[in-house]
Amino acid sequence: MSSRRRSTISSILPAGFQPSLPSELEPQSVGPLDVLEIDLGLQKIPVSPTDTLTFKWKEDPHVALDLADENRIHNRKNVIPILIGFGFVIFLSALDTTIVTTCLPVIASELGDLSKLSWVGTSFSLTSTATVPIISKLSDFFGRKNTLFASILIFLVGSALCGAAVNIDMLIIFRAVQGVGAGGLLNLTLVSISEIVSQRERGKYQGILSACVAVSLLLGPVIGGLFTTYISWRWAFYVNLVIGIIPVAILYHFLRLPAPKGATMDKLKRIDYLGSITLFLCCVCFLLAVSWGGHEYAWISGVVLGCFAASIVLLAVFIYIEAKVAHEPIIPLHLFWYKNYAWNCLAGFAFGFVFYGTQYVFPQYFEIARGLNATDAGIRSFAMVIPFLFVSTTVGVLITVTGRYVEFFKAGSLVAIIGLYLISRWDLTTSIGVQIAFFVIFGIGAGPVNSPQSLIAQTAAKENELSVATASQSFLRTIGGTVGIAVLNAIMQSVWYSKLTGILTENGQGNLASTLFVDGSFNTNVINGLDPQTKQWVLEAFVLGFEYALWVATGAMAVCFLASMCLKHVPLRTEVKSAVAVVPNDEELTLKDMPVDPRATPV
Repeated sequence: MSSRRRSTISSILPAGFQPSLPSELEPQSVGPLDVLEIDLGLQKIPVSPTDTLTFKWKEDPHVALDLADENRIHNRKNVIPILIGFGFVIFLSALDTTIVTTCLPVIASELGDLSKLSWVGTSFSLTSTATVPIISKLSDFFGRKNTLFASILIFLVGSALCGAAVNIDMLIIFRAVQGVGAGGLLNLTLVSISEIVSQRERGKYQGILSACVAVSLLLGPVIGGLFTTYISWRWAFYVNLVIGIIPVAILYHFLRLPAPKGATMDKLKRIDYLGSITLFLCCVCFLLAVSWGGHEYAWISGVVLGCFAASIVLLAVFIYIEAKVAHEPIIPLHLFWYKNYAWNCLAGFAFGFVFYGTQYVFPQYFEIARGLNATDAGIRSFAMVIPFLFVSTTVGVLITVTGRYVEFFKAGSLVAIIGLYLISRWDLTTSIGVQIAFFVIFGIGAGPVNSPQSLIAQTAAKENELSVATASQSFLRTIGGTVGIAVLNAIMQSVWYSKLTGILTENGQGNLASTLFVDGSFNTNVINGLDPQTKQWVLEAFVLGFEYALWVATGAMAVCFLASMCLKHVPLRTEVKSAVAVVPNDEELTLKDMPVDPRATPV
């Protein structure tokens, strides 16, 4: 006898719901493998999944709307202004990741203490990365809008304080404050837009928002250079206050995402404090290790190895806390048992490694090998940004139209691999036309990989895990980016130093290498003062280091491609998941659309 697959959907009906059960609901024909079982309290009825049930409201649904439905309908009508507000939020948070890179020399000359200058970027990176899952979990308790506005406020306050800093120590501390606010901005916007539109539409909107991140990362050095040259480096921070007014005004007026009900003290008691502190310290130790390695300290130094060891121990403690101690863990470990989610996180980590890492390598090629200034180097990168933005947005629209997304991910990964390999072939004489062509190929490939990552994470998890699933994926992608920046730069500098040392030794100038490299990094200030032959050797060695770094990036992109090949397509819902369904009179619904409202009665 054939076994029958059964599932119970009684959980979607209110407790005590006992409608009449007319004979019309009996199935006409039911296949042995297509049986659902509806438990309505009185009896269980087998019904074919393709059958329809007609519901009629006891009262006019257009009058008796639930408050949650009113908010949902309001958000849907105003999705464009909400999207614009979210775009500004994401633009600001990502912009501050790179805007200071071209300001640092002037900051050092004005505030002094060159030895601490790298901490201006490191402190922001530490707090903005480590707080992502923590802030996301807080939004489950206190509401998306409340948490988003709190993050914006902290970010803007930190920006104002950074602009007013009078010494390097103040700037480092205020950049850390700014990073705490930035940690919640990207993830909360992605989660919020997901609660406004259906899964089928998320690809379109999330693709646009993700493209904003890439654009702001690449525009950051250009904007920072312009402020530093024509106004003041302080306006690299003050500009956030001017632009920040726009999303605050838009989202305050248009966005409706009420906070969950409950007393504040009860919500505070539910926070996983132990897990949050352990994860934060784990991230700090790990990020310090990859930030210090090869710069302040050697990779095999006791400080760097100690930080790595501490991060491993803290990670083990965090896993134990989340698995055995926490009642509401900030990162539920069972998420990684969902195969699609686990493979997507691996792909996201690898893509973050490539995308963020290369954004620090490419400008060095233009500035060192081709002699461009920071602003012109940033402008040259537009050849990748424009196709990336266009393809990322287009793929988001195609996801909405077709309901398919895995295929775009796979194809994009493959094209990005080709683009990276071609870029690795650049040398000292590569023409601008070839540079642009290879950048365009990489941008076309990266766009389809960038668009669906958050969507895949959300479809792989349950609906009540939307926030933590999105945050964990975003967190791992950011960690991948931090590792990519450190590893690619370390490889490039190491190969460069090794090759140059060998060339100089062969030509009787072995001691010159130690003069050119300071703390493992090349001193670019002296390159123009070298004689033509020595300068040629320096640049040739640099190109070899650049090539090796791009090979590693290509390998990481291959990991992303292999992970994408393991992803399975999950159909996207076309309706917005909500606690209460608003159903017009006499509308026919399939079982998957059955409303959850005691006012609806089968007739």
